[in-house]
Amino acid sequence: ALDVAGAIAQKRIGSPVSLRAFFHLSADHGRLVGALAEALAAAGAWLASSPVRLYARGGVRAGEITAMVEYAGGQTALVSAAVLRNASPLADVLLIGNRGTLRYQDHPEPGEPGRPDARLWRAIEASLAAGAPVEVGN
Repeated sequence: ALDVAGAIAQKRIGSPVSLRAFFHLSADHGRLVGALAEALAAAGAWLASSPVRLYARGGVRAGEITAMVEYAGGQTALVSAAVLRNASPLADVLLIGNRGTLRYQDHPEPGEPGRPDARLWRAIEASLAAGAPVEVGN
């Protein structure tokens, strides 16, 4: 497995400024919002910043949700969670720093869902319902 935090700590890419990630981890449409919230929490940790604004498109019925997130430090993330389209799960991450990039692609084993950040979950659902960007509350 990729140690993104380790690569960041070693300053291999400088300071992270942007992230693009796609996760196709489960055939269960009901896990999409939670999977996206978990991915966005990881993105915030990697970018070392808190999300302030989120715009989500797609939906559970569509089988894919994509969110564009702005962070307090000016960083951005474009993260997508989708149902499995092939037999094996897919994680594809591109982290862009001010001195380089880190690219990671894997076919991880399916696992149990974690505990998604409730703030991010609410923001994703609010943005999907509004069809517009929303502030990420506390």
